[in-house]
Amino acid sequence: MEKATFAAQGLEQAFATVPGVRAVRGGSIEPDWEAVELDYDPWKVSFDGLLAVFWDAHDPTVPGSAIFPHTVEQHAAAASSLERMRGRLGPDRPPSTAILPGGRFEPR
Repeated sequence: MEKATFAAQGLEQAFATVPGVRAVRGGSIEPDWEAVELDYDPWKVSFDGLLAVFWDAHDPTVPGSAIFPHTVEQHAAAASSLERMRGRLGPDRPPSTAILPGGRFEPR
């Protein structure tokens, strides 16, 4: 089982139905991010698959979204995914999504 943590509006519901996601916890990450923490089975859903759900579930141009990688591999996947999103949105609509070190997750 691995962990993944994301911040954006409406993510709990989006991740709840993904095969391979075992648990979805809503809460916050220090200092002030509303976030979801997932337990997932990497044999059933990849981190890249979770990133696809993340991008589809919110408007990345709206402030308040972030990816909190737990591993070097997750960080690399998140950075690559963010660059692809920048290319897809174009220079007039840059994503405001941040890639940040994970702080302490506080479940609701």
